[in-house]
Parts: sequence; structure tokens; C-alpha cells
Amino acid sequence: MVGAALLVDYTLVVAVSMSAAAQYVASAVPWFVGHQAWVALGGIAIVGLLNLRGLQFMGRASTVPTYAFVGVVLILIVAGLVQNLTGTLDRAPSADYEVLPAAGMDAGLVGLAGAVLVLRAFSSGAVAVTGVETITNSVPYFRKPKALNAARTLAYLGALSTVLLLGVLYLTRETRAVVVMNADEQLLINGQRPGEEFFQVPILGQLAQTITGEDSVWFYVLVAVTVGVLFMAANTAFSGFPTLASRLASAALLPRQLQSRGDRFAFTNGIVLLSIVAALFTVIFEANVNSLIQLYVVGAFFAFTLTQAGMVRHWRACDAPEPPKPRPVS
Repeated sequence: MVGAALLVDYTLVVAVSMSAAAQYVASAVPWFVGHQAWVALGGIAIVGLLNLRGLQFMGRASTVPTYAFVGVVLILIVAGLVQNLTGTLDRAPSADYEVLPAAGMDAGLVGLAGAVLVLRAFSSGAVAVTGVETITNSVPYFRKPKALNAARTLAYLGALSTVLLLGVLYLTRETRAVVVMNADEQLLINGQRPGEEFFQVPILGQLAQTITGEDSVWFYVLVAVTVGVLFMAANTAFSGFPTLASRLASAALLPRQLQSRGDRFAFTNGIVLLSIVAALFTVIFEANVNSLIQLYVVGAFFAFTLTQAGMVRHWRACDAPEPPKPRPVS
């Protein structure tokens, strides 16, 4: 059950990452508005082909967009905080939109709908740390002392993630930026429902437009590094899905063809299967990140719950006192 949930989530990681990347591409190039699904499919094809070439290439290339993304977002947060302290921080273009409550949420956090909202927020927060296992799985590759260096890296990751998240949330509140799940039902612009051509710029894009200007170079730099880091996020699934599928195939739980490796020593069949299934998810949900992410949260939280329950059971078994050994007969 855990393996099945993880396989589905790996495909959703690719679909969500490429769909989110398509949103940022469309925010920078308006011509792609309405064609996000095709952009996402193109991204899936590119990442799949690069992985068929060999994971070593992707490993070397992964550090550049990651460091670039962190640096660009940190600079954006610092610039926004400085503008806020000096009183020069503008309101986001979406600050004047009127937000209507979603269906069933008219009473806020009161009642069953509020409880469901809190539980969904909790599960989304738990799933947000899915990248942590990359460090825990890579302990053998750290320099000595391996455990200490891995623990320090994990602490740096937690601190950096906290700073980025709180910074973005603070600036989102100060600029009054608005992003809703369903614009057709939850937004009023000048008292009117948004038309079919309406496009929501992602929150990081709105912050960049507000802080540095709508057509500033920094906005396009942010879009570029964000798309790059989303490509790397999709790549993690291309390294995990084929390996897991191969292990399940070796246990006769999946077709044995998933065990075979190609010329580049990659699990070619697993990579191709992942690309096809992720493309199907993208087409079915029309590259809608809000819809895809809900499926991802359910699957990931389900897998996390089962695996952690298994670990607790394992710990209890290890901590149980050993039964006394029988005395030898004289």
C-alpha cells in the first residue's frame, strides 16, 4: 500500500511541478496563457529525455537553479522588508480584488467545514517537508563525520525553509496579494466576475511585480529560477519512481520489465512509464495546480502515516525487554 501510494505521488510530483512551472512561464509570456497544459507536457518530455540520457548529468546540473532560487527569493524578501520599513512598499495588483468565501466556508472556521480546513492545512504542512528524505537517504555520501554533517545540513534546510516561508507570507499580507482556488467563483473584479481570459499570476510573481515593477528584469529572473527549481523537483521523482518500481518488480508486484536498465544504466521503462502517467494527469486536470496538489497531499500523507506507524511499531519491538534465557540443565 505504501509503495502504491508513493508511485502515484511520484507521478503527481512531476505533474504538479511542471504545471506550476507552466503557470510561471505564462505569467512572464502572456502568449502562453490558456496553453499551460502544452507547456507542462513539454516540460515533462524534456525532463524525461534528460533522465534517459543519464542521472549523472541531472545531478551536476541540479545545484545551479537551487542556489539561484534561494538567493533570488532571499534578495526579494530583503528588498520587500526594506520597502515596508521605509513606507515605500506598494500594494499588489490583485489587492483590490474582492474575495468571496468558498462553498461551505461562509462561517469561517466554525463547524465541520472549518475542521476539514484545519486538517487539510495540517496535512499540507506535513507534506511540504517531503524533500527532507533526500538528506536522510544521502547520509552515506556525506563527508566524515557523516551523521553530524547530515544533521547540520538538515538543520540548515529547516532554518532556510522557515525564513523563506515566513518572509513570503509576511510580504503577501503586507502587499495584500490575492490568489484563490477558483477565480470564477471566488473573485469579483470591479464588481464583475473575471472573464475566461483572466489569469492569476502566482504569488512569487506578484511579489516580484510589486516590489521591483511589473516589467522589471528581476521579475523575469525570478520566473527563470523558479522554473529551474521546479524542473529539479520533477527530477527527484524521476530518480525515485524507477528505483521503487524496480524493487517492487523484483518482488513480483509489478511487471518484470521495470527491472531492466538501458544503455545509460537508467531504468528506461520506469522513466518512460512515469512520463506517460504524469502527462495523463496533466492533460486530465488541464495543468491545474490547485486540483493536482490535493491528490498529491492525500497520497503523500497516506504513505507517511503508514510508514511512521511501521517505524513506531519497530521502535517498540526494539525497546521491548528480551525474555529471560532458560538456565542450562546441570
